[in-house]
Amino acid sequence: MVQNYLAQATGMEGEYYLYVPRADRTPALRAGTLSPYQFGIPPGWKEDPVANAISGNYCQPRCDEPTTEVKFSYPAEGSCQVIIAPLVKLTRQKRPSIDEVGPLDGIIASVGPYITGDFVEPEDVIAQEELVVDGHK
Repeated sequence: MVQNYLAQATGMEGEYYLYVPRADRTPALRAGTLSPYQFGIPPGWKEDPVANAISGNYCQPRCDEPTTEVKFSYPAEGSCQVIIAPLVKLTRQKRPSIDEVGPLDGIIASVGPYITGDFVEPEDVIAQEELVVDGHK
């Protein structure tokens, strides 16, 4: 369980534990294709293994398919995955910005099949929020 090895997060409403991967922790961070990130995870959740076939370990830094960084789960509440996708796979443009890919609804529809294995219908999305952190969406 995450509360056994992660520090308790501060500044978050509720009880969360802060996941901050080391630079050598995941293939994308090691390759420098992803900026460092962090997020809070509720108690009771556990980190799940990521299969090499979906981790990007074999193709970083030039993966042309979405890859899974980390996975967490708690059977009673669900699962969480950090998935990275080359923006060029979501549009026909070379080196597009996230704004050029489309609105949040369209981005969710584009990456949904990589997450769920099927299309994501608008009624499947419970909530969505666009954030800008340190100038990044």
